[in-house]
Amino acid sequence: MDSILRLALALLALCAPVRKEGRVIAAHHSLLRVGGVSSLDYVQDGLYYQLDGIENAGRGVHDASASTWSDLTGNGRDATFINGKAWKDDACYLAGATSDHMAKIRGVPSFTAFTLEIVFKGGTAESYARIFDNEAYFQWVENRRFGALVYTSRYPNHPAIEICTTVDNEFSLVPPCHGMSAPMSLSIYPSVSGSTITGASASANGQFKQTVTYSTSAGTVPQYMDVANRSSTPDRGMDMDVYAIRVYNRVLSAAEIAANYAIDKARFNLP
Repeated sequence: MDSILRLALALLALCAPVRKEGRVIAAHHSLLRVGGVSSLDYVQDGLYYQLDGIENAGRGVHDASASTWSDLTGNGRDATFINGKAWKDDACYLAGATSDHMAKIRGVPSFTAFTLEIVFKGGTAESYARIFDNEAYFQWVENRRFGALVYTSRYPNHPAIEICTTVDNEFSLVPPCHGMSAPMSLSIYPSVSGSTITGASASANGQFKQTVTYSTSAGTVPQYMDVANRSSTPDRGMDMDVYAIRVYNRVLSAAEIAANYAIDKARFNLP
């Protein structure tokens, strides 16, 4: 077993409660344990919903004809689709730029306590292309906006991320997110002081990259978000392979983010 993966499993043993034996995937689904790990090997503490490209239709189940994307936590926060999608063996392909495909996912549980992890590979992108954005596109509502986009006029190569701000904050230390030849695991979470959001932070491929600081109050979380385009005006899309989306109801530690990345690396052939 890869040394990074062994370290990740050791970190997970320290970071999360021990899982009961009965929670492992049944033997007849063992072929989905890519690299010896499965969707159950990610950090489970605080997992709000989990969408997985390999186990897209339930724990240990891949269905190439699935019409929805199953939330593996059992909380019922499944994703739906607009204008189409295509299942690969390990990902959901959304032609957000070329065909206005979108996945509609649930919003985060709270702007002050969450981590959103998305594992994806970006391709053809329109101007101001969305990795994800609020369903209603709260562009001018300061404390309700949550989005990540690329190919903006000011920041053409690196993502701009907003948490409760209308300002496009450039994350220049995060690798380019469109036209990549390899997938990336991107973790996004707020910096918080009391009830005030003091910035947005991002890690890429298990490593902390950058915090952009500002100060704003947290507004009401929108119920849904769009992935690969924006449903309000579908002219800001990116063609994407989406391998996984995980949302937590807390900010993960650096060790937990690194551990999740090691599982992503084993399952989705990340760099």
